[in-house]
Amino acid sequence: MGLTGVFSLVLHGHIPYVRMRYFRGEAWLHEALLFTYLPLLQTLYTLQEDNVNTHVTLSFSPVLLEQLADPDLIARFDAFLDQRIAAAESDIAYYGGDAFNEHLRYLAAVQRDAFNEARAFWHERIDGSLIGALRLLQDAGRIEIACSAATHAYLPLLPESAVQAQIRAGIAAYTRHFGRPPISFMLPEHAYLPGLENVLERAGIGLFFVEGHAVRGGEPTGAATGDVFGGYGAVKRQYAITDRFAADIRPNSTRDAYTVGSSRVVALARSHSASYQVWGDVLGYPGDFDYRDFFRKAGTSRLNYWRVTANNIADEQKDYYHPDWAGYKIDQHAEHFAHMVGDLLRNYQAKHNKRGIVMVSYPMELFGWRWHEGIDWIGATLRQLAYNPEVRVATASEAVTLIPPVGALALHESSWGAGGRHFNWNNTDNAWMWDEIRLCADRMETLSVRYASTTDADTAATLAQAARECLLLQSGDWQLLIATGEARMYAITRFAQHVERFDYFAEILERGESAPAAAAEFYALDRVFPDIDPAWFAAPRKESDQ
Repeated sequence: MGLTGVFSLVLHGHIPYVRMRYFRGEAWLHEALLFTYLPLLQTLYTLQEDNVNTHVTLSFSPVLLEQLADPDLIARFDAFLDQRIAAAESDIAYYGGDAFNEHLRYLAAVQRDAFNEARAFWHERIDGSLIGALRLLQDAGRIEIACSAATHAYLPLLPESAVQAQIRAGIAAYTRHFGRPPISFMLPEHAYLPGLENVLERAGIGLFFVEGHAVRGGEPTGAATGDVFGGYGAVKRQYAITDRFAADIRPNSTRDAYTVGSSRVVALARSHSASYQVWGDVLGYPGDFDYRDFFRKAGTSRLNYWRVTANNIADEQKDYYHPDWAGYKIDQHAEHFAHMVGDLLRNYQAKHNKRGIVMVSYPMELFGWRWHEGIDWIGATLRQLAYNPEVRVATASEAVTLIPPVGALALHESSWGAGGRHFNWNNTDNAWMWDEIRLCADRMETLSVRYASTTDADTAATLAQAARECLLLQSGDWQLLIATGEARMYAITRFAQHVERFDYFAEILERGESAPAAAAEFYALDRVFPDIDPAWFAAPRKESDQ
């Protein structure tokens, strides 16, 4: 039998802007780098060396790229690694002495060796530059890197001028880091509002990703049910969801790609049945009893020594982790997933007499950081799929080239948040932010027009920093961290700081004055978007105006 279809894996990396912050601060970024980004890159390198197809799509939010490129923040990663290695060494001594436990001593040594291996890869293989290594892989045609909105803003609730600025600032950062413009775009949270495709098309984007219910209608499925592994599941546990997706079922399939509305931009919808195998809170692979437990950590070191063990079990009842048991499950689950993808495509071809696409999309940090074995599962799954001549592993843009869109479709307003719409980012606890966000966006739009032709360097510097603060206060992280309860006060504080800074610069500019010294001082705090263009914040021109 020949080719039945295409499998496309899409991973989206994002960490809130944490440079020089105190609430866990840079540990968020450093943990993601240690447990997710470096192991993923190492796996891709190994697959490339073994001549296994690595044509996956990776997306990194621009605000994450700015952090990964910051020399001071990256330099502090070495100190973080030193601390992790020292903690493991301390546990090795502790469990080899008075608190003797041979198995925990072994697990501490395994983790120490992994940290040392990460350090060697970081310095010796990629010379301390994750972005440089990713750029080389993309230039070699091994991966595709998708762009995203500048500060991971929740686009459906923003004014159109702010949406335009988020997209254009994101594209500018992407182009600066990767030396080429992007082809595809990750809408933060898969959050879609009709008309977004037109803003993307004007910016030169040809492809983006949505949830399955954006295409099919019906009840939201997968991540949008709220029953997911990781932080998003906390929203459903804390709230009764009121803002729910509601649309009639229609015959469209997530196995097909579509152009959106009257645009030429293509949308790929996530496959629920395949995605939920990983992201499902109970039935997903990460919940297997033999995988390493994310939540319980040693009080001596914050190292992980326990396995999931069972459902709804107290921490003190959890069994010790056994890497060999987990390794066996990785191979099982990779084989199961590869067979499932093959079955989905084969059944679709048999029913519709055409090839289909299975696209799965996840937050990148689920793998390695939340699900310890997740990166190894990705590697094993890509190897399994390489054995199947009926399935082509392809990047997102390759997928829609191999299997072109079947026609135009009006997508439903949707997201992967609980309830399938906007609840995570607009509920009783965070809705107050949106009036302030819109007010700041309107002021920034007015200022961008007023100073569109300024030639005064001091005014331009002041306006540019106001624009940066406007982007930072629009981050969807502030609403989500409140909704999940993970860092409520931190989110409120960060949001208020950026609003206060924006107000300061906006008031100065509205008086016809400038503050270049203050602009330089605040730029030095965050060091993001050096090439920002305030003209991006002007109201978009409609076709009738052109």
